[in-house]
Amino acid sequence: IGKEAKKRAAGQVKAEGKEEANKVKKKRVRSDEPATFARRVVPTTPFGKDKWYSLRSAFHDLIRPTVKHYSTHEDKFWKFATNAWKSKEVTGENINELAKEAANQ
Repeated sequence: IGKEAKKRAAGQVKAEGKEEANKVKKKRVRSDEPATFARRVVPTTPFGKDKWYSLRSAFHDLIRPTVKHYSTHEDKFWKFATNAWKSKEVTGENINELAKEAANQ
């Protein structure tokens, strides 16, 4: 093994790809709102976004004020609401109503 390979193995010489990656650092955009709800990130599909925002909104408006440690209840609410919707037709138009209905049960 040559001297250059030994230095690279010891971490003294950066690989070419790492040098370029270090030059262009991604900046994180900080937001007041958490990036997840019920351990789920915002989906990319339109229906998925509607579902995610509807469930989060209903939870924050109706359930969160009534419980002390609300984050422990987010996933339970998500599962409860989606299981309740299995027998119903869920569309982008009625998803807000269904989410609020599930939060009131």
